[in-house]
Amino acid sequence: MRRVEMGRLKLLVAVLLGIAPIACLSPMDPDKIPLASVRVAVGENGLNTDTIQVRGTMRVQARAVAREGFDAGVTQFRYASSNTAVATIDSLGTVRGVAPGTVTITVTTPSGVSGTATVVVVPTTIAYTIPVGGVPGAIAFSPDYTRSYVTVGRDSLVILDALAFLRLASLDLGLATAGVASTGQNIYVTHPDDDSVSIVSAATKQLTGRLAIPGSPRGIVARGSRAWVTATDGQQVIAIDDDGSTSAVDVEGKPRDISVSGDGRRLFVTTQVAQGWKLLVLDAETLETAGSVTLPGAPGDLAANDDGSTAYVTLPQASRLQVVNADANATLTLGASLTGPANAGGVALRSLGVPSLVLSGSGAMVIDAQQFIAGDLIAGAGGGRVAIRPDGLFAFLASPSLRSIQVIGL
Repeated sequence: MRRVEMGRLKLLVAVLLGIAPIACLSPMDPDKIPLASVRVAVGENGLNTDTIQVRGTMRVQARAVAREGFDAGVTQFRYASSNTAVATIDSLGTVRGVAPGTVTITVTTPSGVSGTATVVVVPTTIAYTIPVGGVPGAIAFSPDYTRSYVTVGRDSLVILDALAFLRLASLDLGLATAGVASTGQNIYVTHPDDDSVSIVSAATKQLTGRLAIPGSPRGIVARGSRAWVTATDGQQVIAIDDDGSTSAVDVEGKPRDISVSGDGRRLFVTTQVAQGWKLLVLDAETLETAGSVTLPGAPGDLAANDDGSTAYVTLPQASRLQVVNADANATLTLGASLTGPANAGGVALRSLGVPSLVLSGSGAMVIDAQQFIAGDLIAGAGGGRVAIRPDGLFAFLASPSLRSIQVIGL
């Protein structure tokens, strides 16, 4: 009797203190909880409708709600887009804009209960405009992509903060400029009229010397600790190492522009020959010409992919972009071509993520490099050269009419 009374007394005290008796409850299986709805939010503000630009991304957040109103704790959902030509969504709930338009995103639980949200995809706009104080020409990035280097006017090199999108400094080189490239140690600027290449320290941003390069050095690219220059009148391609040593090789015709594959193994060079124009492919180490193909018109700019299997050449007079394929033996063949904006002259390739090409002319066009189909045209952007930041997130376009560099997101 005493034990029973003590048990009743403890229960009475617990009730008076508002303490509920502890019971052993089994955890509820989320898949077996009766659901009332799925609430779907998109974007940073957690709304049911949001807007992204073409190629922009956003995350979808979904919450399965039980009939009693609490979160049922469901973690596995299926995602679908009503129009994948406008926006796609992956298995993790990341939406990517493809083309302007509106889509419905549907999120479904394993038990079949669904909810929806709306995503509006709008055309890409210019994200930043950086005045450079003159007409911009060639563009290059530091290997760590924190700096961008732009030839401006006739004789200046402008240095940009490529992360904060602002102008840092301007260096008067005193000679007419053409191309620019950067290794980790040096910035190289070509001077065709003076048969020389300026060397600017990447650390101090000061001119440290000039290399005599006979034959009108014009186009230039760099990878690692080496740069390669085209000497147009000298009919040569010249390699420059950071220690100042050079090596040269004769090539067919008068070379103009040059691009290097992402792996640094192949050089692609446009060259003017008696019959018109050709594209050459050279071994980047030995500088030996490995192959060539006749181009269907006068070229503008060019870009190469990571493994050197494809090059892209602009044909400004035809407003077209020409694909050139290179096999394992460096045999070049003409591939597909695509109509771009009028006067399309500048081109750059992004290999990271979804491969994309940015083509600059009367407006800037972004091209799906995998399917080689035109994307959105950004009116009022570009007009000159193009460079893509090495992390692949932004394209920098020279705008001669605005005396600025325009930046678009990729």
